[in-house]
Amino acid sequence: MKKIITLALMLLSFASMAFTMEPCPDKMQAVLAAKIIPFIKGYDTAGAAFEITLGILGNHEITSFFQLAAQKLPYKINIVNINEKDLQMADIKVVYIPSGTSLATIDAINTLAKKGKILTICGDPTATLDHNMTLSFYVQNDKPKVLVNMKSAKEEGIVFSSKLLGLADTRNME
Repeated sequence: MKKIITLALMLLSFASMAFTMEPCPDKMQAVLAAKIIPFIKGYDTAGAAFEITLGILGNHEITSFFQLAAQKLPYKINIVNINEKDLQMADIKVVYIPSGTSLATIDAINTLAKKGKILTICGDPTATLDHNMTLSFYVQNDKPKVLVNMKSAKEEGIVFSSKLLGLADTRNME
């Protein structure tokens, strides 16, 4: 009986770990997001002329972390703060939705991103899965993990290299 109780407690502990994903700190998210761009098929970041626009929803403090991360890359990332309406008008290829964004706004941005084939990155890994966004980052055992929602990636027309997918936590495989 004691072994059964111990086993049950271990399973409960594992189950609670599987369902809670602690988001990465903002600075780490910015660095990881910037470094993932070369792993998107069709983005030729090897050429010095490669340039991409990343929109950050709202006037969020993570913008400065993205700007710092972008300075260290061999390609150019234009970082702009946006609102929902900007996503329809700008030449944005990647949108970052910070943690704490309202669910209604997340859903509205997500709908626009799917139509415009824009990569969605969310600061909240749970919202990434619950609201069908493509990328997020979380910490597990003090190490950053990349979370890829494959269903969302397909809807956005995003294809990641097998190198990234081999390291990532891939969910919603179809």
